[in-house]
Amino acid sequence: MLNSLHYLVLLYSIGAHNVFGAGITFILEPRDTTVSPGMSVVLNCKAELRMPSGNKPAQIKWKNLIDGEVTRPAAANGSLILSKLFSSEDAREVEQFQCIASVDNVGTAVSRVASVRRSVAPEFLQQPGNITSYEGQIAQFPCLASPNLHARVSWLKNKRPFIMAEAQESRMIILPSGTLEIEYVESSDSGVYQCNVSIPGSSRLSDEAYLTVNSPTDLSGHTVPPTFVSKPQNLQVGEGETLTLDCAANGVPRPSITWLKDGLDIDLE
Repeated sequence: MLNSLHYLVLLYSIGAHNVFGAGITFILEPRDTTVSPGMSVVLNCKAELRMPSGNKPAQIKWKNLIDGEVTRPAAANGSLILSKLFSSEDAREVEQFQCIASVDNVGTAVSRVASVRRSVAPEFLQQPGNITSYEGQIAQFPCLASPNLHARVSWLKNKRPFIMAEAQESRMIILPSGTLEIEYVESSDSGVYQCNVSIPGSSRLSDEAYLTVNSPTDLSGHTVPPTFVSKPQNLQVGEGETLTLDCAANGVPRPSITWLKDGLDIDLE
């Protein structure tokens, strides 16, 4: 049965080098990172001129693309050390840097742009709520936070990290959206659930949500119309990002789920 699956994935290029020095090759380039206010970070860069007679190290400088300042690295290996970032109240939310590699009488090459962002505590857009379910049905706890870029979602059960046992992995999954889905609910699944959303330097814990599991004997011989456990939400995403829409329902007999786009069925086979 298809419970909650629709993914739109677009691949796109994330960077290109603007090279003015033929033969200068970057061995190590700066990477995007996120830091908490007042913390330090190191951006790495290494380049060389490759020649048949041997490779020659390039001289390294750094440019702050926000204010245009060019500076030499504070470390002998070419790394840029940034101390006490975003410590002032009027500090920018992001700084951007580029490594400049040059070799005398050859030219200059510039690296990819590295963004250093201020860590911002996630804000919940959707939190898990209390659920009452019957054994054998499906339960979904949503967890959606912003900013969700590079966010990691984990779950707690009864205030302890929720680690799925091998027997549970076949019926439990954390969806790409962060939603915890439990299929074929059992009485042992009852408890208090919370999701924890973390990004580098910050995290936030959701409200508590209770899962109550009742015996299916009350439903014996009855037909129960489908009821949505979760519905797709309106989302706004940028081009090239991944879109995840969740949908699940309970009923007797167990309902099947199909998807439509602009009123037409979507073939997900």
